Amino acid sequence: MVILGNAFPVNVLNQIKSVTEVCNVFCATANSLRVIVAEDGGRRGVIGVIDGDSPKGVESKDDSG
Repeated sequence: MVILGNAFPVNVLNQIKSVTEVCNVFCATANSLRVIVAEDGGRRGVIGVIDGDSPKGVESKDDSG
């Protein structure tokens, strides 16, 4: 797992993907996220990633100033 601080993921994504030991990139975001991990017989694997939060609402014509 690679966790970056003070960097924009899109700026370093190609360099990370070019490392031969990297087999999957599940997420490249600055949003909060959760990682879903499964365990079976002492082995673990990443099932997926939940990225971001629910929308706060939907803009309407009245919202444009």
